[in-house]
Amino acid sequence: MNVTLHTRAGCGLCEEARLLLERLRAPIRSTLDLVDVDADAAMRGRYGDSVPVVALDGEEIARA
Repeated sequence: MNVTLHTRAGCGLCEEARLLLERLRAPIRSTLDLVDVDADAAMRGRYGDSVPVVALDGEEIARA
């Protein structure tokens, strides 16, 4: 199972989500990829201020 967290620097909610996902992923042996939405103009436009965004195996499952 692959979990992706779309985030940005300085986002308190993003940091909370990362810490929670780190705790949850250990028992289920999933991966956690962090993606900075500000590193790409298309992603910045797609997500805007709606971070953090969590995707499971490529499918968005939660948004701020």
